[in-house]
Amino acid sequence: MNLKYATSAVLLVLLFACGGNNEANKVREQLMNAREQLELLESNKDGNPDVRAFIDESRHKLSEADLKLIEDDTSGARELVDHVLKDLERLRRGEDVRIKGKIGFGASSGLVRVDRGLGMEQWTPEIKPEPGMTIETGVRSSIHLNLAAGSRMMIGSSSRVHIDRVQGEHLNLSVDEGLVVVNHRGGSTEVAFRDHKFKLDPPATMEIASSDSSHGDYVSIQSGRAEWVGGGITGTLSSNQSLTWDGDGRVLVDLPSAPILDAPVGNQSFPATSVESPVNVKFDWHIRQPVPSYQIQVANTNRFEEIIKDTVLPDNSLQVELTAGVYFWRVRAISDSGIPGTFSPISQVRVEVAQSGTTSTSDGPKIYDTQIEIIADTAIVKGRSVKDAVISVNGVKAVMNMDGTFSVIVNFKRAGTQWVEIIARDSRGRETISRHKVEVEY
Repeated sequence: MNLKYATSAVLLVLLFACGGNNEANKVREQLMNAREQLELLESNKDGNPDVRAFIDESRHKLSEADLKLIEDDTSGARELVDHVLKDLERLRRGEDVRIKGKIGFGASSGLVRVDRGLGMEQWTPEIKPEPGMTIETGVRSSIHLNLAAGSRMMIGSSSRVHIDRVQGEHLNLSVDEGLVVVNHRGGSTEVAFRDHKFKLDPPATMEIASSDSSHGDYVSIQSGRAEWVGGGITGTLSSNQSLTWDGDGRVLVDLPSAPILDAPVGNQSFPATSVESPVNVKFDWHIRQPVPSYQIQVANTNRFEEIIKDTVLPDNSLQVELTAGVYFWRVRAISDSGIPGTFSPISQVRVEVAQSGTTSTSDGPKIYDTQIEIIADTAIVKGRSVKDAVISVNGVKAVMNMDGTFSVIVNFKRAGTQWVEIIARDSRGRETISRHKVEVEY
């Protein structure tokens, strides 16, 4: 993802935490929702130039809204953000005449299948949630969907969800099994689970889990509230509360609050000797009340679509080996009943090699005319050195021509900020190292 927008998001979170009037806080939250929708739209990479122009134009408006908030012009910022959100809604409904062809509002990882009444088929970004649709994820797959009114839904691995109703800003769905997280921002959302119905009051975040070996089925409210009805009984779930099933009965469980992240501090950078050399990064956090365990997640994006570390542990610290790149992390506490509470705010950490450019050691061969072209998860690297030099890029040996020019193709394992490291060596072992920072967008 684009580091610039991630930084803006972190700034907004800090501004929100520092206070300000309620109206400005609401605008900041809507602004973050709009940015997340644009990131999800961009992640589909359908190659549509009209969509690309739409994303760039919308991000420019959101940047202007940032400035107006700093200038305490809340009404001006709200007008810009509302304009972007309305454009996104028209785009979702296919009413934007500027956009030709189908566009998608979901991002998946692994194999996701849908049944729209004609049997199972593989999910594609162009498929929109519709009544009667069933979504299934595999053992190592998940899907993130943008819904109406800025709401979002994540369907985790080994899950099955049935869409009962989609009409304007109204969504009704049934969770058969697996893990589902609904981030409800507006309109009406109802979730059916275990013969119960839950109606969310916006803004609210709900987590539904079934068939997990570590605990029974549960519905938890991480923020906001939900009214529920089941078995002739009605009730309310508030923030940091969960309804779980013990045998044939229901149990209301209070969940632990979100942990406080201690280190690394926001956007802290750790030095690496090369792009492939791992660095041990220690993550620390604490919570006010004692809990039996924690869950920590480290990912390549702030939406946590690509999680590289997901661990449950009894301690409040963990060391993780990370190579050069930008990472996001969060932690939540797990209650005595085995049900996880609310995640902490997301924090960012960077692992970086030396500053971009060329540095020579022992008078190694010079490197000239470096060109780097990024295509999806691949870099095409070209340049020139002395004809008898041995060139490698990120550990891959380059093809040398008689005139000293070279070329090589390298692949990246993940998206985000990455490094291209070019090493030129001569027969006496002298070398020159050239490092370049690039942005990779799968």
